[in-house]
Amino acid sequence: MKRNASSVSVIGGADGPTLFFILNNRKLTARQRITRIKSKIKKFYTKKTLKCEPHSLDEVMDYIVDRYGFEKVSCDSCDYEEEKEQLRVSSIVRYAPKLLEEYAENSKLMSESREDVEAFFKYNEERIKRASEIPSAVFDIDFHKFKKIFKGTNDYMDVIIEKRFVNIGGGAVGSKKVINEYNKIYKDIYRYYGVTEEDIRTESDRYKELLGVLSQ
Repeated sequence: MKRNASSVSVIGGADGPTLFFILNNRKLTARQRITRIKSKIKKFYTKKTLKCEPHSLDEVMDYIVDRYGFEKVSCDSCDYEEEKEQLRVSSIVRYAPKLLEEYAENSKLMSESREDVEAFFKYNEERIKRASEIPSAVFDIDFHKFKKIFKGTNDYMDVIIEKRFVNIGGGAVGSKKVINEYNKIYKDIYRYYGVTEEDIRTESDRYKELLGVLSQ
């Protein structure tokens, strides 16, 4: 089977200092409109299945290990340090932009001209650079990574939990079967994290994100 790669990031979507921009003046295609309608319908029915059974992130981490056999990645491993730093930098940009001083404000794409696009990316690249220069003693995150490796193959799954700003993410590399299995596990983990009655009543960010994940 062909190898595939899937990457998912939830609650804030802080999966690394990659920059994206969307040109809003593009009309939706027929397929995009149909996809949007399907998503709305799925959200409608997903709302009816939500139960108020919230769990803490510590309980979620235990669930990942006990239920699905993931193993916690050592903080001394190379991929742990690299991914933590990417998420730390992204978190600075998102949650503590004042630390970036003159680069604290989000940039805006003024037009689609080459000059404006280049200026947009140059500004954001500098923001990321400034964020990476801020030491952990000034700003740090509570990062945890879990991995499940399929013996005899190069297939694996990752789950990342960041407790300070509540980020849940991860991904999988391998066959289509592994990717599909990961997507099911990912949704189940997020459903286990759950919501409170207050989240549902106020339609909090936690509620909206859970609804979005389960409606994918």
